Parts: sequence; structure tokens; C-alpha cells
Amino acid sequence: MLKRSFTAALAALIAAAGVVASGVVAAAATAQEAESAQLAGGAVVESEHPGYTGSGYVGGFVDANRGNAAATFTLTGVTAGTTT
Repeated sequence: MLKRSFTAALAALIAAAGVVASGVVAAAATAQEAESAQLAGGAVVESEHPGYTGSGYVGGFVDANRGNAAATFTLTGVTAGTTT
């Protein structure tokens, strides 16, 4: 009985989420390149190793810069929340 109740509750939750999300329009995905971020504390653009996209990658996150190296991104047109 517990399994059936859980399944029904889950189905209701999914249906409710579908109603809420139906009015949401997803924005086109954009790529954020780390080398375009504001770099500080020893973080630098590097290109020594292959396989990166854009003009390079951010390096400098080493023990000597521990606690100081940073890459700060400024994004516009986004809402608060978790992104990947």
C-alpha cells in the first residue's frame, strides 16, 4: 500500500510540475569561457595543454596562490539558481 501511495503522490507531483513549467520558455544555451572571466590572485590564461575550447583555459590555481587565485564571471540576463 505504501508503494502505491508513493507512486500516486509522485505522479501528482510530476503532473503539477508540468503545469507550472508549461509557461516557462528556456533561453538558448550559451558557453561561458573561463578565460573571459575576471582573473585575480595569480589566476592566468594558459594554453600549454591541448583539448580546451576558446582561446585557452585558466591556470594558476596552485599551492602558491591558494586562497588568492580567483575567476569571477559576470553574466547578464540570467536568473538566480544553479546552472551547469
